[in-house]
Formats: sequence, structure tokens, C-alpha cells
Amino acid sequence: MTNVFAGVDASTFALVTRTVVGPPPRLDPTRGHLVVFVRGADRPGIVASLAKRCYEQEGSITTSKMMSLGNEFVIILHVSCPLEKLSSLQKALCPAKTALAGQWYTGEDGMSISMSVLDASVAPPPSPAFTGKVSLTGIDKPGLIYHLSQTLADHHLSIEHLQTEQHLSEGLGPAFFSTMCYVVGSSQPDLPALKRSLKDLEAKLGVMCSVEALEVKRRGR
Repeated sequence: MTNVFAGVDASTFALVTRTVVGPPPRLDPTRGHLVVFVRGADRPGIVASLAKRCYEQEGSITTSKMMSLGNEFVIILHVSCPLEKLSSLQKALCPAKTALAGQWYTGEDGMSISMSVLDASVAPPPSPAFTGKVSLTGIDKPGLIYHLSQTLADHHLSIEHLQTEQHLSEGLGPAFFSTMCYVVGSSQPDLPALKRSLKDLEAKLGVMCSVEALEVKRRGR
């Protein structure tokens, strides 16, 4: 198999090896919950502005994904707060009711925002019979996520949390790609068969794959 780490410097390899993916957040039914989407022109202070508004309404940002994409900045947040602060938190983040109707609202600061209230009263799903962490690393090319996700689906595993990164080389070499996902199953998969399928992906795509079974107890919402 092609050595996918050929030409990868130590700093890039360190980025891959310290990537951590865990289970998605569980919702405490005694608190209010918002999922918030933000986009706009990249500039200093966007995160500070959002974090301040959450802090002033006793909101906690439990999980977030934030990144610059060209000249744009994109954010997704899960914010938890005391139930009595939910309404004021919504208004602090966005005064327009349209943002709560799944529509985008653009404020004077140029940021566009949309949000939804999450219902934490719904009974949590049963604890999975299997939890695991799956990784794929290699030279970037189209179809890596498709082939990996299809393999997991073929083994009846659901992806609960997925994180991908592209690491650009400083020279003219190809981009390096890494992904890790947290997976669950309602039944125990055939791990030897899954590992064989991942080995087949390695040979087909010239990547490196791994799966690790985790002893994780699902927390209540």
C-alpha cells in the first residue's frame, strides 16, 4: 500500500494524532437549549460578541464548530441556559422572531443568524449496544467520506459526531485529509468483518483506517 504519510511533516502529523471526537451533547431537561447558526464576513470579535451575549444571559456554549471559509465565517453553537433565561437569550442573540422560524436574519453588524429551540423533554433514545471511534487519514481526494460512511452504514452503524480536516502542505504536494467519527449501533457489529471492510478501503483508496470500540455509558439527557 502507498505510504500516505510520505512527505507529511511532524506538525501536520501531530494535528492528526491529537484530533479528538466524542459523543454529541446530551440535553438536560431542567435547562433551556438553543442551536444557533451564524454566518458573515470574517472579522475580529465575532466569537467574543456571541460569547458575551450568551454569558450575560447565563448561557453556556457547550459545543461549537467555528471556521473561516475564504472571506466568510461560519458558526454552529449549542447553548444551554436556565429555563427562565431562554427567552431573553433568544432576544440577546437575535431580536428578530424570524430567526426562530428557521429563517435567516441579518443584523446591522452584518452577521446573519438563525436558531431553533431544542426540546429536551423528549425521552432519550435507548443506550446503544455499541459505541466506537473510527478514523481515516490519507491524501485528500473525492469520495473519502462517502466510502467511509457507506461502509459504516453497511455494518449498521450510525455516525453521531463527525469531524474532518484538510491539512494543506506548504509546498506543491497534495493536501492531507483526516476524519474521525463517533459511531453507535443498536446491536454489536461483527468487528472482525468491519475491520476487514476498512482494510479493503485502505487498499482501494490508499488511506489508513482504524476502529476502536469504546466503553462509554450513554448519559441521560
